[in-house]
Amino acid sequence: MTALASYSTGTVSVASGGTTVTGVGAIWSDANARPGDILQIGNFQSVITDKTDTTHLVIPPWGGGAQVGVAYKIWQVSPQRFAGAEAMATVNKLVAALDAREIPIVVGDDETEPDPSLGEESQTAIQPTTGKVWVMTGGVWVFLGIYKAFRPRGAYDNAATYYYPAGHFKFLRVWSVKFLHPRGRTRDC
Repeated sequence: MTALASYSTGTVSVASGGTTVTGVGAIWSDANARPGDILQIGNFQSVITDKTDTTHLVIPPWGGGAQVGVAYKIWQVSPQRFAGAEAMATVNKLVAALDAREIPIVVGDDETEPDPSLGEESQTAIQPTTGKVWVMTGGVWVFLGIYKAFRPRGAYDNAATYYYPAGHFKFLRVWSVKFLHPRGRTRDC
């Protein structure tokens, strides 16, 4: 059976009923102390609720009496340390993006418009194959138009003719070669 991981470098001080633990010689980085870990001083334990910097921890009111410059142990048992905690943080970010309507509804090739039961006010919907774009307004999908992005045909071909409809920008291929002169000057050719 494997023992629990812990950290105990330096000493700590905390007032009776205090909520701030101060460390001397301790370096409470994320690897050493996280919210959810257990602080133990003598026979008393408390959950670490926050870490304000590398020498200060926040705990519920300390019930073990005033402690000054004493040995301690942080039992590293926070749920943030286990596999899945990082994945849950990523899921929370994704859900927040969905709540903020940052991710558009995707309309399938076989559909003519977005499903009315999907989306929220001001959220967009797009049909990638046609470029059609809608926005949810007043609970109804309103067609905005067709997104006309530049659509590359593949690798550049000298024999092909490239053009863009009127009103679109034209890009010209510009080649510039610089030669380094022995005296350190450059020259365009």
